[in-house]
Amino acid sequence: MPPKRKLTFEPPADEESNESTDDSEEEKRRSSRPRINRVNVNRSRQVESDDESEEEQNWFEWIINSYHEFSNDMKECLENRPFVNIAVVLLIFLVIYSPIILAEPNSINYYHRIQKSSGPKLDEVLRGFSNDFEKIFPKNDYFKAVLLSAVHKILIHPDSGAATITIGLSKDYDYSSLKNSLSKLFSIHLKYYMKNYVIPNEGETNEVTFYKTIMNLLGSVNGRSILFVDGIDRLEGRAPLTLQTLSDEDAAKFKNSVLILTVSDDSFKSLDRYKCNKEINEFLVKTWKSEVLLEDQIFPIVSRITKLTVCF
Repeated sequence: MPPKRKLTFEPPADEESNESTDDSEEEKRRSSRPRINRVNVNRSRQVESDDESEEEQNWFEWIINSYHEFSNDMKECLENRPFVNIAVVLLIFLVIYSPIILAEPNSINYYHRIQKSSGPKLDEVLRGFSNDFEKIFPKNDYFKAVLLSAVHKILIHPDSGAATITIGLSKDYDYSSLKNSLSKLFSIHLKYYMKNYVIPNEGETNEVTFYKTIMNLLGSVNGRSILFVDGIDRLEGRAPLTLQTLSDEDAAKFKNSVLILTVSDDSFKSLDRYKCNKEINEFLVKTWKSEVLLEDQIFPIVSRITKLTVCF
């Protein structure tokens, strides 16, 4: 009878020990992977930035060196060569001032036409106008300067819009005498015709009708006129917009005309030129303001027509 074998029982392996083994193997695999060294990345970036800054510095140094080489070459070239120096100066002058010269060909051509024409020269026109003005208004230098500015504008800059003068009149001033004197001055020295439009006492509200009336007056003499528009403070509604069109550099049809615009109020009496301009501005804004013409629409009109103002 064969001997009995002893049965032995081996317990199953603990699950926790298996898990710990798996974790240790996972750590080994992770440790075997290459790690990114942040320090190395930062160093590489720093190296790249240093290279870029060095490249920029080299470029800047190249520009400086090129400038010094060019300066030395020019110095050697221009040294002891006065004619070359003069030519360079003239070239620089032409480069700087040629846009200014070419910007106003009409003015220059017009001036030369006056000088070459058989008629009086420009300086003779201004001198004669000034002398005759002093005979009529011997003690009003500012008014003379205003009128000479208007004459100079239509002679030298005929395409820059009509010369516009706004006059503030007190009610007791002899306006008819002033009107006749100015008409004679412009007729004698510029061969200009006198035209006059008096705005009705009941006012002028239709801007289209007002514009056509003024155009007919100016068109009858091809713009060669000193036009008196009396009582612009009586304009109503949108009619004041016509004045801006008449004096605008681009929109005006007859840019060679002289516009004398008048407003009447006792507040204008004996004002100096600064108070006169301020008083006329405020007076027109107050008078023209309405539901159909707001202040922001009035300001451009007033600023356009009050560049030259006189009060009597």
